[in-house]
Amino acid sequence: MKVAIIGMPKTGTTALYESIKNCLPVGTTTSFEPKNSNELQYVTNSQQPDALTKIMFGRLREVNFQVNEFDKVIVIVRDPRDYLVSSLLYKFDSPNLAKNRAKYNAVLNLFERKQNDPKSISFSALFNSFGEEHSWDKHLDLYYNLSAFIESNSIHLLRYEDFAVGNLTCLSNYLGLKVVNERELTGWTSKIKRKGVSGDWKNWFTSDDLYLKETFKPVMDKFGYSDWTLPEKPVIEKEYSLDYIRKLTEQNQVDPTKTQAVTKDYINNLYSAAKDNKVIPIVRLALLKLEGKYIDKDLLGALLLLIKASEMGSVRANRELGKLILETSPDNMKAIGLGAEYYFMKAVESNDPESCFFLGEMNLQGKDIDVNHDLAFKLFLKGAELGSKSCMRLLAHCYRNAIGVDRSESEANNWLDKRTKI
Repeated sequence: MKVAIIGMPKTGTTALYESIKNCLPVGTTTSFEPKNSNELQYVTNSQQPDALTKIMFGRLREVNFQVNEFDKVIVIVRDPRDYLVSSLLYKFDSPNLAKNRAKYNAVLNLFERKQNDPKSISFSALFNSFGEEHSWDKHLDLYYNLSAFIESNSIHLLRYEDFAVGNLTCLSNYLGLKVVNERELTGWTSKIKRKGVSGDWKNWFTSDDLYLKETFKPVMDKFGYSDWTLPEKPVIEKEYSLDYIRKLTEQNQVDPTKTQAVTKDYINNLYSAAKDNKVIPIVRLALLKLEGKYIDKDLLGALLLLIKASEMGSVRANRELGKLILETSPDNMKAIGLGAEYYFMKAVESNDPESCFFLGEMNLQGKDIDVNHDLAFKLFLKGAELGSKSCMRLLAHCYRNAIGVDRSESEANNWLDKRTKI
């Protein structure tokens, strides 16, 4: 059974993914938020009988999602106001915000003020502190588009509010599985969960935000949300505001998709994310296995991981595979259908300048392939135009020595001059 989970960010997609994954057999092919069609095809083309993916609704077109390629499609939807609160807090997950200490501290001070006195500052003011004035429409458009998708496709609609309280009978019947809400997330996704309840927006919105009632009404009517009652004494717990914000900032130091600072927690998260077929962690884990400094050296394990990432469209994996094959035993690799030229060319087709250099050098010197000066020149030219200093150097060499091109001292000097200015 191939299952797809679709939803907007901060609407419970990760918790739902983990809950369903735990119901499926060991060995199920999984893909956590594929970024392109190659990554999604890794699931749809899987030879395993069971597969699971969760896709952000805004990426459906990028990954070329087709409903008919899955046996079961679940769309999870959440109260727009809760979605906005969670999304706003999750902005602190951005490494760029953490680097901009002045802005980070200024916004953090507003959240601290809000936590200490929820009525002291409106949610709209917090929202605008990130420079998102007048951008409600962007978020509401996502809901309109999601509604249109639901209406035009055969899917199972799950409300976050039902999921949060464990009302999963309909979902279990739809899947033919006993689904239980996994209250705690583990591994590399553990930082994602904040509170896991519905209706928390009431503690964040103030009377100054009620002007949004008319703006939100069409979307809320579509999904069955109507209550705008605010509590007399709102409470924002530190655990779910400032502590959560600081946790996000700290966890970025060991997030396998955002950092390469190798620690024990980072390595554990790397393995966890690789199991979910996140491409960047797969490649980074492979490189650690090749290096053998922080984990045991494992050439075969690294090779298999890189091949998997290559199948999922990773340019970096293709380049590293090419380098690995060149540096190890090309003849043995070729015997099982692997060649450095093949992987470098895949990366070149994706405009990877480093692979232009490696493949150009192979053609220039006849490394594992026949000498081809014309192709070497074209590869160095492409790499140079993409900004590779190594390609610029060898391109100048080609012009100076009439390799694959007519001799031109002026062109050689031109590229060497460009190289010094980078």
